[in-house]
Order: sequence, then structure tokens, then C-alpha cells
Amino acid sequence: MSVIDLDNNQYLELRRYKPNLYHYANFKPHIIASGFKLDDICTQFGNARSSLAFIECDNYGELISVHNEIHLKYIRAKFLFDSLANYNYCIDLSWQFFYFYYGRDDTKLIFDNEEYLSQSKDCNEQEVRLRLYLANKSLDDEGQEVIKSVYKFINKSYSKKLRESYNYLKHRGSFYVNGLGINEKTLPMIINNEEVEILHRREVDIEIMKRELINFDQTFINGLNKIVDKLMPEAPPPSKFSLPIGSLGELQRKYINYKLINV
Repeated sequence: MSVIDLDNNQYLELRRYKPNLYHYANFKPHIIASGFKLDDICTQFGNARSSLAFIECDNYGELISVHNEIHLKYIRAKFLFDSLANYNYCIDLSWQFFYFYYGRDDTKLIFDNEEYLSQSKDCNEQEVRLRLYLANKSLDDEGQEVIKSVYKFINKSYSKKLRESYNYLKHRGSFYVNGLGINEKTLPMIINNEEVEILHRREVDIEIMKRELINFDQTFINGLNKIVDKLMPEAPPPSKFSLPIGSLGELQRKYINYKLINV
């Protein structure tokens, strides 16, 4: 499958959950914070797909000084590893989406940007699993089924493999791409009738990893969309909604109460 064959609406649909005045007036804080995180996922997912699509270019113009096999392989490897990083960011951001959705309804979260950033930093896989466990105790059968879907989504083998590859890149610095430098694995001599292994980098094939990232792309976004459709309430686009006086009053009440508590 080519990247150009992928449907961009798969991830662009997440943009509709970005909070606006309607959300602030009608939805609880955990919905608003979760919607903001879905917008982040949309941005990073688009970045990942763009880098993946750039691998399929034949003409890179001034991005490379010479259009030969080595330079083409270098620029494609660069976009490949960029895409790997961006998809990994999407995994982190999806955890934050679940972390906020199943978290406390604290108005400070949506009126204090520093608080929002602080809670984002506190999120990790263990904290997400704890919130899912606690939420599951108070949910009805339908809600518990969604929790099961979230667990399956988090435990996907594609996500684990991609995360392991990204962590290798982060801690080791680089992969080896055949044709870009030398990657000797043993000393050029025998000691005690044995080959002596030396430090070397893991080798990757650009086309194979590209196919793996496309598989992850589809598994991730299709799985996330199914869960989001069950969790997030629909809101009209900014150009088509009008707020009744009651909703505006509720928004004012939320903010005033927030200020009284956080003076």
C-alpha cells in the first residue's frame, strides 16, 4: 500500500473535537481537555503521515546536493525516522487522551494552562491503567465494554513494536541503513577460534519499516476512532452553533466558581 492511498479524513475528523466556546459552555472539563488532546493527536498524526509520504518522492530538489542513490537513501531514511518519532508521539498523546477522559472534572484543568501542562506531564502508561481500573468499578456494562476496548488498544502489538523501535533510536542515536556508512559487527580476526562481536547498530530496511509504519497508521487511527466515537459527544462546528443565554450563564458560573476557589 502506498501512503497516497490512505484516507486523510481518518485523522482529520479528530479536529472537530478541538474545544471552542460551545464546548466550554456545554461540556464538562474532562471532555474539554480530552478534545484538546485529540486535536494534538490530529496534528502529530498528520506530521507522521507527511514524513511517510515524503519517502515516496523521486525529486527532492534542493534538499539534497546530488540526486544519486546514496543521497536519496539518506533523505528517505531521515523522513522515515521523523515519521517513526511522530507516530510514537501519537501513542503518548492517546494515553493522555484516556488519562484526561477518565480523570477528575476539575475546572482548573481548562482555565489554567499551566495546570493542564502539568497534568499532561504526569501521565504515563501506568497512571492511565490505574485510572481505567478505578473508572471501571463505577461504570455500567456499556462503559465497561469501552474500557475493554481501550485496554486492547493500549496493548496492541504494533504499538509495542513501534515504541521499542523509537526507544532504540532515542537511546542509541541511530539505526544503520545499508549503503549509508559501515556497520561492522565483529572484529576482523579470530580469538580462541571465536568471532568477537563489537558494538554495532541495528540494521533497518527503509521499505520494510515504511510498510510497518503504514500498518501501524491504519491499526492506530481505526482503533482510536472507534473508541472516540463511543466516548466523545458531538458538537456543531463553530460556524453553525448559537449559544442560548442559559449556556452562557453556565459558562460564567463555571469561571466565577473557578476563580473563587483558586484565588
